[in-house]
Amino acid sequence: MSISHNPGLKRPIASRSIDSYTKVMISEYQKLVRDTLLFLKQGKPLPKKKLIQELLPPPKPQPVKVEAPPPPEPKIIPKPEKKEVKSSAIPLNKPNPPTYFPNPKMKELFESLSCPYLEQIPKDTIAKRIKESWKQTQFTPDIPILYSGKQYRPFLENIAKAITVRFAPSHVVDIGPLEQQQKWDLFLKAKNLKLIIAPDFILWGAKHLMPYYKEYPQEKKRFIGHVPLLLLPDPSLYLKDPSLKRSLWNVICNSL
Repeated sequence: MSISHNPGLKRPIASRSIDSYTKVMISEYQKLVRDTLLFLKQGKPLPKKKLIQELLPPPKPQPVKVEAPPPPEPKIIPKPEKKEVKSSAIPLNKPNPPTYFPNPKMKELFESLSCPYLEQIPKDTIAKRIKESWKQTQFTPDIPILYSGKQYRPFLENIAKAITVRFAPSHVVDIGPLEQQQKWDLFLKAKNLKLIIAPDFILWGAKHLMPYYKEYPQEKKRFIGHVPLLLLPDPSLYLKDPSLKRSLWNVICNSL
């Protein structure tokens, strides 16, 4: 039986695009068929073939974590030793006080002119006190209230405010600097002083102020220098019994 070839019949069109893996598989199967035919003809053993798994793409390698190297240890640079530089300059020392040599001729000359001759330079303590006296007298109120410390100070400040509103400028004066610097004489030179108010324990405790204290029992009057003085009892009494505040205010009004 002969098969006639019909030129009009067309072969099926193969897929235009064949991937590489399929090509490799087709090639291997073709080799296998040829080897099988050769074995059947010659009786030779089939060659060993690689497994199909070997044709598969190798697995992707897993990423290897690379640890960063430790930071280098800081290098300790030793500080350079300071070399002592010998100075060629001449050391400066405080000069000795000048030696006083009395001059008898100069003394005789001053005595003939009726001028005082001072063999020693006088101290300027008195001159400094006179120079700073204006500061003390300028800030002295007309009616100062002498006190020291913080206890009961608000009560005395309220009295000073009331006196300022009703009569004349007044405020609490701290006796600490006046006692330490012994400036009571400058304080009492203020011409605007009208009355000094002070608790009795403040006056007795100021040893440099006591020489200026004067008392006339028959007239029932007290003074510090030439300024009238009004002594108060302990301020705690007025806080314990508020009714005494009215009598205190009457005494202040009568004194002014």
